[in-house]
Amino acid sequence: MTATERKHCEMVLELAVPPPLIAERVSHLGKDELNFFHGAIGLASEAGELFDSVKRVIAYGEEVDRIEAVDELGDILFYLVLCCQGLGVTLREVQQANIRKLKSRYPSGKWTYLDATRRDRAAERQAVSEALR
Repeated sequence: MTATERKHCEMVLELAVPPPLIAERVSHLGKDELNFFHGAIGLASEAGELFDSVKRVIAYGEEVDRIEAVDELGDILFYLVLCCQGLGVTLREVQQANIRKLKSRYPSGKWTYLDATRRDRAAERQAVSEALR
């Protein structure tokens, strides 16, 4: 893990305080589960905000706002890291698992409609499992 990645992970843990209502409703959860759920909720919310900026480009003909997009991607990264911490994995491990899954899905290394639509979910799950060992 690079110094930047480590600093970002530390900041996420320090700043990731769930809103009181959420914390109250899930008080029976452990810290890791709470971080995972808080991260997943935040991911969905921030992805919606990013999509809204895309919608303005497509629907209203606005220019891509690079600053806003990077801002939203940073928020998405924050919540993604929080999810990872809740699951006890690093972003690098998630990337490695995703590479293995994609290699399983696209054995030729190229996207094909057939590979994309006739996925072997059991093989993909096995690839992710092996990457996490």
